[in-house]
Amino acid sequence: MEEMTKYVNFLAKRNKKMKIRKYFSILLLPIAFLLSCNSSPNSDYNNSIPKTEAELKRELLKTECLNAKSHIQGTLKYSPIYKNPLSNKVKGLKITCDIKNNATLVTLKDIKAKVVFESKTGAKIIENTFDIYEFIGPKSTFKYKTEIELTNQQYKDISKFNWTVISAACK
Repeated sequence: MEEMTKYVNFLAKRNKKMKIRKYFSILLLPIAFLLSCNSSPNSDYNNSIPKTEAELKRELLKTECLNAKSHIQGTLKYSPIYKNPLSNKVKGLKITCDIKNNATLVTLKDIKAKVVFESKTGAKIIENTFDIYEFIGPKSTFKYKTEIELTNQQYKDISKFNWTVISAACK
């Protein structure tokens, strides 16, 4: 009988300890969760104050300025410059670029572009780099014209061309 009483007391103590552990774990889980939510100050969930319009504009300007050349699109056309009106001898090319700034807020300037004229085999005939020192506002287009010199034979060998924007700066 005494052994039975000891066993019942043992079970009662063990049951009491398990209840205490259960209550502590129930209390500690929400506290730990709340502490982990507040531990990261950069979390978007902790920012209860929405950003102002000026802050949003500043962030957009910064991101557009970092990727300035990616906001430029355009077309390039060329036509021959003849030595005289009566001959078919070419002395150069007139290049016309329509450059569009697709950025939302940033004004672009000091654009550096490169055009490469190639033969039908892909050989480079002539390469020219030019700078456009103009301000191009957001969502606007600018027409740029320039000339390059080349020989008549170079002109005859031109089959295709590629042009790329090398760099652009922000105002």
